[in-house]
Amino acid sequence: MSDQETAQRLVELLALFGRANTSKIKFPGIKTTELNAIVCIKSQEDEHQEGIKTSDIGRLLGVTPPSITPVINSLEEQGYVTRLYSKLDRRVVRVKLTDRGEAVYEEARELMIQKNRGLMEYLGHDDSRQFVRILQNALGYMSRKN
Repeated sequence: MSDQETAQRLVELLALFGRANTSKIKFPGIKTTELNAIVCIKSQEDEHQEGIKTSDIGRLLGVTPPSITPVINSLEEQGYVTRLYSKLDRRVVRVKLTDRGEAVYEEARELMIQKNRGLMEYLGHDDSRQFVRILQNALGYMSRKN
């Protein structure tokens, strides 16, 4: 397999893995895109303690700003997130999870952990640890490139 073919296969597999890892996690009244946004917001909490910009959520999820706005609107209407407006620049909108959003995140996290335990059993102890190590290295590379 050439480097070009390997890179293409990696793109395909990462997309499939991401969808497969969250596709079976369902919550009444919450769409998959909304759940992905909740997970994204929570994952950025340490870096963005004052809230994450909606544009950053879109970038991290790979969607355009016009596409992320209805997702955030819906999450706000359902009480999962709150919007915070910058005092210096009203165009800057940040989003934080509410207690209700935190509860959904925790429930989703537990379901994902259970699902990944099955993957770990399937891969075995050594392959699971190697998979985690490779993913951490890849994410480290990607965060430096972005």
